[in-house]
Amino acid sequence: MVIFLLCVLTIGVTAAYLLPQKRTEDDQTVHTLRVALWDYGTVSYDRRMIEQFTQEYPNIQVEVVSCSPEYYDSSLESMLDSGERLDVIFVNQLPQLAKLIAQDIALPLDAYVERDAIDLDVYPDTDVLRDPDTGALMGLPYRQDKFVLYYNKDLFEQTGCSIPENGMTWEEFADLAQTLTERLQKTQANRWGATLILEPKHILYYMSQHAFDWSQDDFQNLAAGLQLWLDMQDSGGVADIVGNQMRLDSQRMFETGRYAMFIQGSWYMNFLHMDAQSGQLDFSWGVIERPVWSEEQPNENDAWITPLIIHRDTTEPEAAWTFLKFVCGKQGAEILTDEWILPAYQDADTRAQLRQNMQAEGIDADIFLEGLSDPRPLPTQQELALSEQIYELYRRVLLGLDTVSEGIEKMEQTRQNWKNAG
Repeated sequence: MVIFLLCVLTIGVTAAYLLPQKRTEDDQTVHTLRVALWDYGTVSYDRRMIEQFTQEYPNIQVEVVSCSPEYYDSSLESMLDSGERLDVIFVNQLPQLAKLIAQDIALPLDAYVERDAIDLDVYPDTDVLRDPDTGALMGLPYRQDKFVLYYNKDLFEQTGCSIPENGMTWEEFADLAQTLTERLQKTQANRWGATLILEPKHILYYMSQHAFDWSQDDFQNLAAGLQLWLDMQDSGGVADIVGNQMRLDSQRMFETGRYAMFIQGSWYMNFLHMDAQSGQLDFSWGVIERPVWSEEQPNENDAWITPLIIHRDTTEPEAAWTFLKFVCGKQGAEILTDEWILPAYQDADTRAQLRQNMQAEGIDADIFLEGLSDPRPLPTQQELALSEQIYELYRRVLLGLDTVSEGIEKMEQTRQNWKNAG
């Protein structure tokens, strides 16, 4: 009898650990969640999201741990290594999710999804959020983004140049940037025809017409983009990468009004819209697809996914799940839509609202809502290590430390070493 009772107790404790517990929204206990994210003091949508969540669930308090976006990955890694308590983590794209899964940080969500009958069809492909080894769903998508080209209508009018259109090639972009710079700097020295987001991991994405496979694609395919970057710097079409860093320009430098064109992510619309409402933006702007290398081959616009995960060791799993359901669900999507951010959750209502918002400002909503291909699959840990080395070699070419041919040769050698190491 004693052995039987011990078995029953063991089974009960195990079941209590593995299965979702009582829904937090059904009890009145006060729960506190520690949520890690970035840019909380800068953007409006995350603040509004958490404010509305705590209004709807007054028994759940949210303590935000915010970091600078430039250092979020390393800051999060330090917090996790130190054992700092985190319940919910906003994940900075799929490569970071791959690292967190490999470190056994994320809590599997399948039991919660099944229990609450969550419809995953409203999201882009959620298979990329599954553990490659177990197949378990490790997060929910929050936002989906793509890179686009923003342009300053006032500077185009000032220079007499025609505004850019969808289908513009990179060569046409470079020529237009140089013409704009020459005309703008006749009256004011610190204005340029274009600038681009400077992170190599972003450059490699928005300057590649097709998704690049680190393990097998020809690195010569990157040569044209590197050479274009260097040529634009030499001709003055864009401010050089070192000069941009010395001026401490942020990723949102387009809003200063000094640049006629800017390659950035779709999330940047929130800053422009927010500043226009506050009166801090003193020029009108437009947006088109990013340039292409060939007019015959359109861009592959695979979605960039921002997922949310629950820490495996959270002491508040139900409260954390309630938070994920709100932020990544219809209520969260309505807030993001109102804030000019593309939610990952897109049903007929949210898509209609997105179209209405954009069309009211003369923006082609199809740029953001149509033609998105599936997100890139999670990279392996070996692929992540290789890509970080390639990013650094790419940066060396941009800084003039290596020539394009030297950089490509080093990339190829680095991959060969990676393959040899198994």
